[in-house]
Amino acid sequence: MTITVIETYNLTSSSKILETDQVQTMFLHLVEGQKVPPCLMSATVVYYVVEGQGMLHVESEQAELHSGTMAVVPANTTRSISAATPMRVLAIQLL
Repeated sequence: MTITVIETYNLTSSSKILETDQVQTMFLHLVEGQKVPPCLMSATVVYYVVEGQGMLHVESEQAELHSGTMAVVPANTTRSISAATPMRVLAIQLL
């Protein structure tokens, strides 16, 4: 077994961290006012906000995000994120 340690504070842009047949993990780095465009995802996605504040939009719903928030978005829904402040978000897609 090999342990991979990733210092996320060194990441300055959105980066793919891990990809397997079952999971894809991305670290999103958003600047204030930046928005991840709406996209339809075929996977369930768990978002964990490491730092910052913003909004998660899923279909006609929205939820406020802030440091320490975790949100689970079901598969086959359209979602987007908008950053009110600089945000660092871990996104885990369950394929």
